[in-house]
Amino acid sequence: TVLGRFLVASDRTNAWTLAMVAGIVLAFPLNFVLIPWTEQIYGNGAIGGALRLLFTEFLMAIFALWILPSGALTRQNATTALRILAAGGVMAAACWYVRDMFIAITVLVGMATYTTMILALRVLKPEDFDMVVNATRGALSGLRMRTRGGDRSGPRDE
Repeated sequence: TVLGRFLVASDRTNAWTLAMVAGIVLAFPLNFVLIPWTEQIYGNGAIGGALRLLFTEFLMAIFALWILPSGALTRQNATTALRILAAGGVMAAACWYVRDMFIAITVLVGMATYTTMILALRVLKPEDFDMVVNATRGALSGLRMRTRGGDRSGPRDE
């Protein structure tokens, strides 16, 4: 999505649109092959749908990187991407460890692990971190105001 927006902003809209159409066209035959195959092998056709999505998105990402204007990617972009991938890898390992537990536990472990790794690896710039903190504070203060009587849509005792 980020690469797509960057391509649109850098006047590569037509090439990116063709890539998206190619991804859609490629998705149909891949679904017809991968879903029955994974249903037969693993007893779960959704794995085939996920594999199709992974494959088409990977191809689109490679194409997007290929048509980016030269000099658009910097060493800083690459190190940030590697940190994000590392955080995702640690999250996947943590979720794998608790995969047989109730799904909510797996989700919570994944959320906590990914957030911790993003903070530990300093993926967010200080201004990005401040924006997240301020948005969270604003959302929480809005919730507090609502629970203290700011919401007057209910019945009243008068």
